Amino acid sequence: MAQRMDFFFFFGSLYSYLSVMRVEALAASAGVELRWRPFNVRAIMVEQDNIPRRNPVKMQYLWRDTERRARRHGIAFNGRLLVIGFAGGAWLVFG
Repeated sequence: MAQRMDFFFFFGSLYSYLSVMRVEALAASAGVELRWRPFNVRAIMVEQDNIPRRNPVKMQYLWRDTERRARRHGIAFNGRLLVIGFAGGAWLVFG
């Protein structure tokens, strides 16, 4: 039986986008079964009063950091995220 990796993600997260775009290939190359585990990070952030949309400086950093990380990993990112499909039990978000 192959090892299993639980992959937790939030479909509205810029950082989840970067991970979703890479995780299947990484799991396949390691011979690991991937189990998609959506969760609501927004609820956790609200509980901690960490709401980026209310902080323009933080939002600017998040977008810039996402652009930088996408470039590093060769992932297409045009500054917009659109939900366009459902696969592996999870909504996939592409830029």
